[in-house]
Amino acid sequence: MRNYSIDPARLIHALQNHDELTMGLAHFAGHADESFPFRGAQLTGKQLRDLVHREMYGRLMVSARPTI
Repeated sequence: MRNYSIDPARLIHALQNHDELTMGLAHFAGHADESFPFRGAQLTGKQLRDLVHREMYGRLMVSARPTI
């Protein structure tokens, strides 16, 4: 880390549990008005965060019914 001037706090932060719960989307909330390329389109940070949040939680919250 010293040889490459890597701040150890950046590595520790990546291990925190809250990143798993928020799916790392807080970055886009902080850049809500900036434009990002995504799936061949340009979305604002807010649009991108909302879309990914909706899709990921939509998949996580699917009913656990057994298939027959």
